[in-house]
Amino acid sequence: MYKVFQKQYGTDYELKGNFKNYFEPFYDKEGMLSVVKEKKDVVKRELRLCGYFVIVTSEKMTAEEAIDLYYSRDTSEKLLR
Repeated sequence: MYKVFQKQYGTDYELKGNFKNYFEPFYDKEGMLSVVKEKKDVVKRELRLCGYFVIVTSEKMTAEEAIDLYYSRDTSEKLLR
């Protein structure tokens, strides 16, 4: 993404969408983009959420059905705690 942003340095480019979540833009006195800084704490937090999980079931069901069942059960168990 830095390469994409570097092409925009010196223009009035405005970060949009999800880019705002992960990068902080800095502008010069004329309002032109001068540098973009990564929000390392946000990226680190997001990376901790990445991963895999396995659902083992004895019933025949699609992956979508298993995930729906898992998430509804997980929510119920958290409410009962």
